[in-house]
Amino acid sequence: MLTMSHVPIDREASSHVWIKVTGPIRETEKAYLYETAAGEIWVPKSQLGARKKGPDGSHVKIELPRWIAKEKGLLDPKDAR
Repeated sequence: MLTMSHVPIDREASSHVWIKVTGPIRETEKAYLYETAAGEIWVPKSQLGARKKGPDGSHVKIELPRWIAKEKGLLDPKDAR
């Protein structure tokens, strides 16, 4: 009988990243448009994680899957993994 030791993996930390944004600037039924340091990006609502809001109610940081942030050029090359 084989046994395997279980090593907990923090999948959230490795698969999602926080991005600084302004907005949302626009909203459709399926996505939000945000302004980032890299320019405007559309984010599917189905892929949007947690959101941290600023004092005026606008989003200051959004949590995205790492693959979306990488695809949209939002990651520092050292963080792109």
